[in-house]
Amino acid sequence: MKRTIKRLSVCLWLLMAMSPFSVQADGRDHSEVSRGQTVYIPVYSHIYQGDRESPVYLAVTLSIRNVDPESPITILYADYHDSKGCLLKKYQEGPVQLPPSGSIRYVVAESDKAGGSGAFFRVAWQSEDPVTSPIMESVMIGTKSQQGISFTSRGQGIAEGTLKMARTNPYEKILRLADGWVPALTSGDIKKAIDFYTEGPLVAGPGNNTVHVGSGKVRELLAHHLNNYHVTDCSFRVESVTVDHGWAELRGKFKAVWKPKKAGVPEEKEFSNYIWLLKEQADGSWRIARFLFYPAK
Repeated sequence: MKRTIKRLSVCLWLLMAMSPFSVQADGRDHSEVSRGQTVYIPVYSHIYQGDRESPVYLAVTLSIRNVDPESPITILYADYHDSKGCLLKKYQEGPVQLPPSGSIRYVVAESDKAGGSGAFFRVAWQSEDPVTSPIMESVMIGTKSQQGISFTSRGQGIAEGTLKMARTNPYEKILRLADGWVPALTSGDIKKAIDFYTEGPLVAGPGNNTVHVGSGKVRELLAHHLNNYHVTDCSFRVESVTVDHGWAELRGKFKAVWKPKKAGVPEEKEFSNYIWLLKEQADGSWRIARFLFYPAK
């Protein structure tokens, strides 16, 4: 009986050693090894307390830690979004390399209330070699009635992908183009807004004589709106993207309040369905060739 048990123990040990989910001799759990990911990290610019839902405003620190002791990783981008999913700020203008066991942090000030209770960071990273996935964690801290409040949230991987894939994936490029459209409008910068379009674009909406053809006419349209209105309370939700041989169709919904810069002019509220016909450019980027919109229900 003892010999039988001993033989079973040896067999079980051999099966465990051969299992693809076993921890290897280098100490890494290879079920958590990756060459790159897109990660969602929940953050809270404020939370609520009491029956009256009194807000408690918080400072946010996003900490990104390369826990791999041997290989560097590259952070491709770290983008901050509000509760509606709108891009508020790009915390990087380009890739940033973290050395082995290195870290980086980004801070959202307590006075910055734009994110809301459903804010989040979306971070993409990559590595030349398979590495242990980095830790991405948000730390919230604040005070209320002389009492300190602090807590953390861990990131969750939502997609696998390498730097090469991120650079060549048209869906990723188109979604990032859509992410940047609302910040360009709210900035009031006409040049930023016109950079989203191809040469010779067309913009059309409901009603008569609302077709604008060519870069000059589209620039005039943007200048009229951005010089005379502040764009507030806006969000753009992507509902579908279809890509086919250098062309793409994006459908989404846009909400905004157009507040006039001059007294006596009424504000305008917009809730529209948007269709973008996008064309891939020679450098691999995407631009809007046709921009159609009509009222949403």
